[in-house]
Amino acid sequence: MPGAQVKSVNFARFLADDKKTLMQLGDGTLLISRLNPYTTWQDFKNNIEYALNALKKNVELNSIQRIGLRYLNRIEVPEENPNLEKYFEFRPFLGLNLPRENIIAYCGLYIPYHW
Repeated sequence: MPGAQVKSVNFARFLADDKKTLMQLGDGTLLISRLNPYTTWQDFKNNIEYALNALKKNVELNSIQRIGLRYLNRIEVPEENPNLEKYFEFRPFLGLNLPRENIIAYCGLYIPYHW
C-alpha cells in the first residue's frame, strides 16, 4: 500500500491472577482489558485508578488525553428476542419497524467523566 507504515510499540503487560484482566502500558497508552465474565463498572474503575496510581509513582504524568471503555467480546443474552432494557443501561434503539431477530449491533457513547 502506498504510504503505509508499520510501527512497533513495546508494551509492558500485567495479567491478573484470575487471567481475565490484562493491563498494558506503553507508548503513552494504558490499556485495561477484561474477558468474560465482565465485572461491574466500579471494579473496572478501581483497576484504572490502581494502574494510574502505580504509574504516577514511577512516571511524571501531566495529563490524560483519553480513557475508553470497550466491550469487545460477544455479550450473550440468555433469551431469544430479549428486551434490551432488561440487560443494558445503554443500548441501540431499534424503533418499532425493524426486525427483532439475528441482531448484530455496534454502538458507541462518549461521556466526559471527571475523577
